[in-house]
Amino acid sequence: MLSAKETRRAPLERASIPTLPEPQKRSKNVQSGIIEPIALNSAKRVRSVVGRILTSLGAELIKGIRICKQAYAKYEEDFIERSDPNGKKYFWLTGEFVNFDKARDTDVWALEHNYVSVVPVQFDLTNYTLKSKLEKSWKF
Repeated sequence: MLSAKETRRAPLERASIPTLPEPQKRSKNVQSGIIEPIALNSAKRVRSVVGRILTSLGAELIKGIRICKQAYAKYEEDFIERSDPNGKKYFWLTGEFVNFDKARDTDVWALEHNYVSVVPVQFDLTNYTLKSKLEKSWKF
């Protein structure tokens, strides 16, 4: 029978994810389950963050790791008017998460089925169709 330490580390070794030191040696942020925002620009950093997540959650809760796409989903926002203890009005943002994407390769599916979801993302709002048209029509 495996010890608690070996049981916790087993999924990490199967997934070839680097392990972290024992809990008393980890940073306060990792112990509390809060992972610092990190620019995930390399496979090494992705593996490190996934390793932290798996270690902090416990091996028995996680089925594995999935590389996913971001699901097509949104929040339907709603605001509730409330009053603070001094009688001042404020609005509390609430809402419901709506998932339009039922595919098995999405982050939502992975999380709902107890997998760690890794979604490589990028940010580029360039309208390449319009850019191409402008390059052809505008003469400088």
